[in-house]
Amino acid sequence: MQEERQQKEQAIALKREQERLRRENNQKIQAIIKAFGIRDKDADTKRNFIYKGRIRSVLATREQIREINNGLLGVVYLSGNYHLLPMDKIEEIRQFAADHVPDLSGADIEGEEENPVPDDLIW
Repeated sequence: MQEERQQKEQAIALKREQERLRRENNQKIQAIIKAFGIRDKDADTKRNFIYKGRIRSVLATREQIREINNGLLGVVYLSGNYHLLPMDKIEEIRQFAADHVPDLSGADIEGEEENPVPDDLIW
């Protein structure tokens, strides 16, 4: 009986600590976004990527999409939104909260070399 209660208390304490760390990480990310986030009111093009098993997107200008594809800009997730940041800030966030940084490299499709998609194909 005593042991069960002690295990429950430890589980609660662990959960509280995880929540505290999550809130602390979110505050750090929020501060970085506020200071370095890139928002362009003319952003009208979606840049799609896979994050946590689903296709997600962020709005960007065509120039920003080129910068994302060239590794100059990255995306960070916070509170249901995706934010553009310079890559050095993305790496900073990756150090303490890697799960907030989607991989923008795209999926390597096996067998694509055998049946390459034509460059002139327009969706």
